[in-house]
Amino acid sequence: NKFVNELVFFAFWIIPVYEVSCLADVIVLNSIEFWSGDNPVASGKKVIDGKDGRYIVECDGKGYTITSENDKSVVRLDFDKDDQTWSVAIPGGESYELMTFIDDTHVALPAPDGTRSIVELSNNGLMAYRDMVSSNLMAAR
Repeated sequence: NKFVNELVFFAFWIIPVYEVSCLADVIVLNSIEFWSGDNPVASGKKVIDGKDGRYIVECDGKGYTITSENDKSVVRLDFDKDDQTWSVAIPGGESYELMTFIDDTHVALPAPDGTRSIVELSNNGLMAYRDMVSSNLMAAR
């Protein structure tokens, strides 16, 4: 749902993932799905034209591989059904847990201090997480 998409947006600001993953997931894919209501990468292979370039998104039923046509960088998003966790990985690099579903209305997301925060999937939960991330980013500057 749109709350999960927005929470993913803020989680990427905390987890040190290469810029292409931020651009591909946060700006391009989540924005398209949020505003259009259609998942641009529901299955198969699609080409997404974003304002910052083109991205090839491949779905294999377990996750998504996002390749930038600009610099050929690759990011992998995987879902573990047993743990109910989305993770992000850069091939040949590190892997990070992005979001874990706790129940139908809560997820665990990374906090700026390295811990995990339980966030309610609602406007109030989203705003609280956004405020936490924003205040920590401002304090770091």
